[in-house]
Amino acid sequence: MNLEKLISQFIETKNRQPENADELLDFLQRSYLTGQVTLSQYQSLFRVLQDRGAKKPDYFNDETKTETMKA
Repeated sequence: MNLEKLISQFIETKNRQPENADELLDFLQRSYLTGQVTLSQYQSLFRVLQDRGAKKPDYFNDETKTETMKA
C-alpha cells in the first residue's frame, strides 16, 4: 500500500478528504489494528507520514511514558 491508496481508503471510509497528516496517521493506526494493513505497510506509511509532519498529540506521548514507568 502507498500513501495515495491510504488517502483513497480514508475518503472511501469518511466521505471526505483528510485534513492533515495527523488525521491520516490516526486512520493508518486504526487500519493496522483492525488488520487492514500489514506491519511492513504500517511502518513504511508511518515513516512517510512522519516525514510530512504527522505526530501523535503530546498527551498520547505523556500517557505512554507514564504507562512504561509503571511497568
